[in-house]
Amino acid sequence: MERYLRIILIASVIVLMVCVAIAFYGQHPCLFSGSHRATAADRYPRLAAVMADFEAPPTGKELEAWRNNSVHQSWMLVVEDRIGESLKDETMERIALQHIQMLYVHDRLVEKCNLEEISWNDWIAACAELTQWSDEVCRRELTDGEYEKLWGYGKNDPVARENIEALWTPPDSAEVFVLFPQIKEHDPSIVTEQDLCGKIAREKVDRAVSLYKKMLYDQQMAERDFHVGKIGMSEMVSSGNVSHKSYKAKMKELLTADECRYFLWECEGCGVE
Repeated sequence: MERYLRIILIASVIVLMVCVAIAFYGQHPCLFSGSHRATAADRYPRLAAVMADFEAPPTGKELEAWRNNSVHQSWMLVVEDRIGESLKDETMERIALQHIQMLYVHDRLVEKCNLEEISWNDWIAACAELTQWSDEVCRRELTDGEYEKLWGYGKNDPVARENIEALWTPPDSAEVFVLFPQIKEHDPSIVTEQDLCGKIAREKVDRAVSLYKKMLYDQQMAERDFHVGKIGMSEMVSSGNVSHKSYKAKMKELLTADECRYFLWECEGCGVE
C-alpha cells in the first residue's frame, strides 16, 4: 500500500510539472523555438554586442531627416514600383520605418568604427546581422509572391543568405587594405599586412588608419548636421575640406616621402602627384 501511494504521489508531481510546463510554453512559446528565439538580441547577438539599443528608432527631427534621406527615398520608390499596388498603407509604412531604422543603426555603427570603439571584424559581423534583421519586416509582412517580386528570390532561397554574405565580405580581410586599396596598386609585392609592416613600421600603419578614420568621422558628423538642418551645404563642404587638409598634413608629419606613396593618392611635396 505504501509503495502504491508513493507511485501515485510521484505521478501527481510529474503531472503537475507537465501542466506548469505547458502553461509556461503557452505564455512564452518563442523560448522553445529554435527558429524563433526570444528577442532580436538573441537572434542577432553580434549586433547586440556592439549596440545593445539597436531596436531604438530615431525620433523627431532625426526621424524626418532619415525620411528625406536620398538612399531611403530611392529604396521606397523601388518598393512602390515593384509591389506598391498590392500593399496597404500600413504595410508600406512598416517597411519604410524598418528601412529607416536600418540606415540609422548602420550610421551609428560606422560612427563607432571610425571612433575605434569597435573592431573592424566586429563591425563587419554587426552589419551582416543588421542586414538580416532589417529583412524581418519584409519576411513577416509580405506574401511569398510579393517578397520574390521585390527581391528577385524567395524567402527560403539560399541565395538570400549568400547575397548578405557577399555584401559583407570585404575585398580584403585587412582593414588597412580596404581603406587604402592604393597600397597594393603602388606595390604589388605587398599581399599581407605583414608584407606592409616589413616596409613601414606597424605603429605608423596603425596611426595612418586612425587618422583616416578620424577624417571620416569628422565628415560624417558634418553630413549629419547638414541633414538635420544645423548647417548648410557650403558649411558641410567647407568642414570636409578642412578635415581632409588636416588629415593630409598629419600624414605628412607621420610618414616619410616614400611612405606617403603607399597611403595618399596625391601628396604635394612628397613626390606623389
